[in-house]
Amino acid sequence: MKRIALGILALVTLVACVPDAKQNIHNQNPSVTLSGGFVSLGGTTKIYFGNEISPLLETGSSASFTVKVPRSVIEASHDRHLYFYSSNGEAAVSNEITDYETGTKLLPTLTLAPEILLSGSILSGTTPVPGAKLSVGRSVAMSLADGTYTLRAPVGAPLPVALTKSGYVITKAFWSVSVAETRNFHLYSSLAPTGSIHVPVSNRILMTMLPLSLENTEGAAYVRISASAFNLTPEQETAWLPLNGPISIPTAVESNPVLYYQFANSNKSVVGEVLTLNTNAEAL
Repeated sequence: MKRIALGILALVTLVACVPDAKQNIHNQNPSVTLSGGFVSLGGTTKIYFGNEISPLLETGSSASFTVKVPRSVIEASHDRHLYFYSSNGEAAVSNEITDYETGTKLLPTLTLAPEILLSGSILSGTTPVPGAKLSVGRSVAMSLADGTYTLRAPVGAPLPVALTKSGYVITKAFWSVSVAETRNFHLYSSLAPTGSIHVPVSNRILMTMLPLSLENTEGAAYVRISASAFNLTPEQETAWLPLNGPISIPTAVESNPVLYYQFANSNKSVVGEVLTLNTNAEAL
């Protein structure tokens, strides 16, 4: 018991110190300075951060640049990349920017190129879903009457994907764009309490750990996930996983055609029934 108590004390101390250190960085450096260069074939180039409407800078076709991004903007954004768009239709995207950078962060030189065509279908089970909004980085498309979509996105870093439609759970993923590609995404309506599902889009590799993150509304603090509904009965001691951070499950579990999951509150008291997630979705 003494060892457990010391472990908890050390954890509490660490958690208490981290916000103070982070706050000091914010107070001393309210903005993150980014510097680098880019090359394009011509025209003018606008540089954006994430999904911000206004560009940080508009400059020539090939140039060095320095921009400042407020930490508050970085913290609030789900997309932390710099995007470069030229007036002749080329584009590029930087690696992800973190809000704890200090001083000036030097970015690798980027070469703008034509955006890549992406297409596919939005489905609920096997049924096409029209009117769903799919965002890949800064690119946005609405699914048509037959559930299909097309959009263009820059080659480069893994881009955040968000799929939304009223009445369905938000589905999130990442898409590393390199060549023209067809990919289907699936909407789910069975997650309760209402929240959002993060699904990986990389190929499965035997016995590796792939991320499955669940964001949830207030009231649910833990989730437990299993390949068998039996493991989620009250008599079983399947581990509760906290929802305030990334959740990883073994590929061997994820490869099952159906996953079972259930939510609990901060006291690990169940707050909902056992639910299912179809892992045959091509977004997985």
